[in-house]
Amino acid sequence: MKLYLARHGEAVPKHVDPDASLSDVGRKGVELTATFLANSLASFDKIYHSGKTRARQTAQIYSEAFGGKTPIEKMDGLNPMDPPEYILPTVNQWQSNTLIVGHLPFMGILTDLILAGSNSSGIAEFETGTVVCLQRRGSGMWSMKWMITPTLLELGCGSGLS
Repeated sequence: MKLYLARHGEAVPKHVDPDASLSDVGRKGVELTATFLANSLASFDKIYHSGKTRARQTAQIYSEAFGGKTPIEKMDGLNPMDPPEYILPTVNQWQSNTLIVGHLPFMGILTDLILAGSNSSGIAEFETGTVVCLQRRGSGMWSMKWMITPTLLELGCGSGLS
């Protein structure tokens, strides 16, 4: 089972848009990453997001890049300051590949908890638009398979992901 953790794309400042929708740069970055993943061996059966506008828009871009058939659902407990410990038991029960779209500091802490069992490791830095792929082994232990950012893709990096 693979768990894809994505931080939403860059948002418009809240003083410009109180909903903090994706900016043009943020939308393009997520589209670049989503298209790249759709053309690689990445796949997921469900997409969860926090419900915030920028996360929902990011989730929609991923669904569209994968043909628009992947179900998208708001999931409680994915907001920036929510404690990831609460959703960890749920994540550990999932059997199919899943994408979670969220925010900082939540995404970094969740990654740390899954991989290291602690929330202070700083294993992955999530710039806007980053996707981390974690894989659960048969033993129930997790490993980081790869990490990609829009910046790396703009530089031409990222070939060979699966």
